[in-house]
Amino acid sequence: MTTAAAAAAAKRDGTAMRTEPAMPPVAHNLTADDLLIVADPEDPVAAELTAYLAEHGRRAVTLDPFDAAQLFTVEVRGRASGDGDRGGEAGDGVGGQAVVSVVPEVPIFLRVPELANAAGSFDARFQYQECVAQLWAAATLTNAPVVNRPTSRAFGGALSYSAALTERRAGEPAGSVEVFTARFPDPAVQVDECWWVRDTITGHSAVWPGRPSGDGPYRARWSVSDPAFEVVIVLGADAWRCTTAEIDHLELTARSVTLAGRLELTLAAVVWRVDADGERARLVEVDPFPGVELLRMAWLGLGPRLLAMFFGEGM
Repeated sequence: MTTAAAAAAAKRDGTAMRTEPAMPPVAHNLTADDLLIVADPEDPVAAELTAYLAEHGRRAVTLDPFDAAQLFTVEVRGRASGDGDRGGEAGDGVGGQAVVSVVPEVPIFLRVPELANAAGSFDARFQYQECVAQLWAAATLTNAPVVNRPTSRAFGGALSYSAALTERRAGEPAGSVEVFTARFPDPAVQVDECWWVRDTITGHSAVWPGRPSGDGPYRARWSVSDPAFEVVIVLGADAWRCTTAEIDHLELTARSVTLAGRLELTLAAVVWRVDADGERARLVEVDPFPGVELLRMAWLGLGPRLLAMFFGEGM
């Protein structure tokens, strides 16, 4: 089945059924002077970025993964080793290289939504994944700027659902034991004030013996009862704290940039838990798709840097 047919089938089976193609005609004419935002059409971040670009004379088009996948053509062909064309690193098995082309070559801002709208049936989920695979290949292989470019692992860089594994990959000190379980978890050996339990489906948390809303599965870890947080927005080599707390000595912007680089992320919100005495910060979470409220806190610096990253403006 072609990608276009897969998308159509998934839309028919999905809970958010559409009777007309959602991809606007203008999407077929995207160029390097435009921006493709891959997100839910109702995503507030997509709307904010589109309006910002319009103020600076740039056009942005927001497409969901179904329609974005249909936009691209990815071609991989072999060439002889003496061919002068530019090629990739993959060999063709006879001493040559693979030449990869992605059309159109348009900058991409990735905010791939969850599978919820395609969860109506097995067929819908399968077709959604086919579209995501096509999008994954296009965003990984294109020569155009991409935020966040997919890696061999996933769309979220080297992130993991396990906070402990993310800490390890980011080069941060290990935190407390972390438990994943289908049943409501009793506390592990105590190393902090409170045993926090999170429902991995609803995302809600509660301090044991309280229960978060939802029926599991659960993730649990030790933390303090009333944690104080600092959030740092990272874009490439730049970072902005979201508060004015006097904790410059913790160097959270520099640490966040280094951490995001290790996790292979271009854009991220890095959440730190700051001890009550302000002398130590511990990694809590890394979000590769921060919400509009957090991004607005850093927009004065973030907006111009996005323009520079996508179009070279202001560089």
